[in-house]
Amino acid sequence: MFVRIKVQPASLIFVTTKKQTEEIVSGLRELAEAEKTLGDSSNLSGDQIVHFHSELSVDVKKTIISDFLAGQIRCVDATQAFGTGVDLPSVRLIIHRSLCSKISLYLQNIGRGGRDGSPYECILMFSYQMIYDCGKLWMSTSRNETELASEWTRFAQMISYPMSSKCRRAHLLPLFDDSFNSDSVCDTCDNCIARIGGAVAFVDVTNASRMMLQVIAESTTQSHPAVSMSRIRDIILGWQPRNPQFNDKLHTKFGCARQAGFKPNPQLWMLLASYLLYAVTPPLLSETVTSTGDNVITRLVTITPAGRAFLVDVSELLHIRYPIEFREMHHHEVDSLFNPDIVIESKKCTYSEVHVFRLPETFTLQTFLSHSLHAGAQKE
Repeated sequence: MFVRIKVQPASLIFVTTKKQTEEIVSGLRELAEAEKTLGDSSNLSGDQIVHFHSELSVDVKKTIISDFLAGQIRCVDATQAFGTGVDLPSVRLIIHRSLCSKISLYLQNIGRGGRDGSPYECILMFSYQMIYDCGKLWMSTSRNETELASEWTRFAQMISYPMSSKCRRAHLLPLFDDSFNSDSVCDTCDNCIARIGGAVAFVDVTNASRMMLQVIAESTTQSHPAVSMSRIRDIILGWQPRNPQFNDKLHTKFGCARQAGFKPNPQLWMLLASYLLYAVTPPLLSETVTSTGDNVITRLVTITPAGRAFLVDVSELLHIRYPIEFREMHHHEVDSLFNPDIVIESKKCTYSEVHVFRLPETFTLQTFLSHSLHAGAQKE
């Protein structure tokens, strides 16, 4: 991360919480000072990296914005409190370390780069845990079930963006009443480049997906067609039922993952469910959310008609793609289900270059700071 920030005239990092802004800035400053000690000529000093959040005083915020526009500050790590109207033409790098509450906000943020017409780079980091953590944060302000459902619908559009395998431009433009032929190849985004150059590999998740759908089918009834995703995960992994009203140990699929030779990694199965919800067209699952009133968000899933057809048609296959470069480095990780580690995808637009990174759930602050974040970049 630092190796990319230090060569840019201006960079923005967006995170979710005040704590994250302070931790990341602290780490980046340490790296800047360490390189300065070693005689690095990047000229990026620790005092040119600052955090920005809503709890700062008005005067401090004004000073940061003024210094950023003047070029005295080169990297701002901010929550969404970093207001609109900060117009610096030379921003060349925009990083999202978390998911925005809605895709319009994400588009607004990445629109802060390259305002002088020059190319710039955007990085969006994504993992299943972000769906839960960010979803819990964004949904906590909802006052009733109707508002919660509406907020989740907007958040789901944000989730589907990094998970989609179709043209990034074709994914975004229809959301804003713009048109782009979804069958066209834009020749600039990661998904279209992959289709042209074939620089991706595919993992067959047919059996894992069919197993999950079977568990959901056997756990629902006509009167109760939806089931919580956490309960499905527990049945697949053979975990002790959390709700005593369900005697899931008698479920015919209890512990089926281990019996079938799949890895008992709970995050993998939750991520697979998200793929079936948001990355497959048409989706094999649909989702609603409910809250108990104490900021506990429960995700309820239902099998769609396409999902039931997939269960019946045993000849249909389902694959998840990832870059060949990753397979060469981590081939041992993808044999049993699908890749749980970093997946690197790049998107290039006429105005920017965007990378979507799928992160492992153990992605630490130190990894974030030190990772080169590019398949072809020199490792730090």
